Amino acid sequence: AIVRGALSVLSASRVVGSSWHRQCTVLMAEAGPTDQVQIALVQAASDLGALAANIARLEEGCRSAAASGAKIVVLPEAAVTGYMSQDMMTNWHVPGRPLAPEFRNRTGATLDPAALAEPRDGPSTMHFGRLAAELGIYITVPFIEFDAASGQYFNAVSLVAPEGSHKSVAHYRKNCPWPWPEKSWASPGAGVDGATYDTPYGRVGLAICFDIHTILAKYAHRELWALLYPIAWVGGVQRWFGELLPERLLEVNCPFFILGANWATTCPQPWKGAGGSTVFGPQGVIVKSALGGEGFVGKAAVVHATVPTQRAKLMPKVGPLDLDAYARWSREQPGTDYWSAGVGSHSFAREMQALDKDRELGEEERVEQSPADPFAELLQARSPWQPTRPLRDAVPPPA
Repeated sequence: AIVRGALSVLSASRVVGSSWHRQCTVLMAEAGPTDQVQIALVQAASDLGALAANIARLEEGCRSAAASGAKIVVLPEAAVTGYMSQDMMTNWHVPGRPLAPEFRNRTGATLDPAALAEPRDGPSTMHFGRLAAELGIYITVPFIEFDAASGQYFNAVSLVAPEGSHKSVAHYRKNCPWPWPEKSWASPGAGVDGATYDTPYGRVGLAICFDIHTILAKYAHRELWALLYPIAWVGGVQRWFGELLPERLLEVNCPFFILGANWATTCPQPWKGAGGSTVFGPQGVIVKSALGGEGFVGKAAVVHATVPTQRAKLMPKVGPLDLDAYARWSREQPGTDYWSAGVGSHSFAREMQALDKDRELGEEERVEQSPADPFAELLQARSPWQPTRPLRDAVPPPA
């Protein structure tokens, strides 16, 4: 099973009728090579400012994913340049920008990105562009971008493709940087123009980590098949990726796949947030996840999943995003207004950490790796891809 026990949103929706099961079996038998595609999430560790080592590690993950048949590969947030140090003791800082108290007046607590940030289609993007052409795959390239025209730095991701030049075919700047670590260097991006691309498998869009609380509405009318989603999460991953996020995606009727590659660490850390990279289907169904398994949850991994293409008969049709429900989600989320004076240090992370404090998940609460045939499991996860309980009615909207 994809889910056991406490992940109630998924178990409650996992009612599989025999006729629907037979229909899936017939469609699977008829599925051709254009009806499905394998994707991969490279859950990798990065070291702050160590571009050469980071690129080598990420390239190894991409090659491994491609060797196993992946055609779309998603890398974690700011993976090329590093998001923060793995112990969260060192952060980027552009001189003159505000700095969280945790990084003030401490030797070695900050690093200026000036010498390491790159423009769009800079050396790192072009490197992965050549790799994409060599391997015949699409790759997200998450990095710190410097825009010479404005003098601003952005938390950015480019998409490189196997066809054409080695330059990016889509580009996105994080619209909602997380204030605690990013106010010291990142300017907010504006919208999603230029952030979509039509692959042979379907239309993809780009978003980054904390954007999840506001970005879905910006893609509501873009006819996405999948959101390519680099992440550097802080907070309990079992609770967030395994339960709360799937529940919210069901509540708002998210109509597309979300391919979320989260960061890893090379060894266990005292903070929570690494690991748990997950492929979500429409309405938040967990297709494949790095949650559970052997070793610590934040370890490096490559998560593979096979999903239906946008035009496949098996692609779920669930209707549009519920914009009213999503607006409530956005309003309830602390810190989604990047420049809000009321945003406290660690605002969302502290809320997430509190939910998991002194709470060890039992075996039946863990999300397991999907079985050998995740495509079939995906189709059986919910019948007929409709919510079975009105989640939005369970949480009253704010006054």
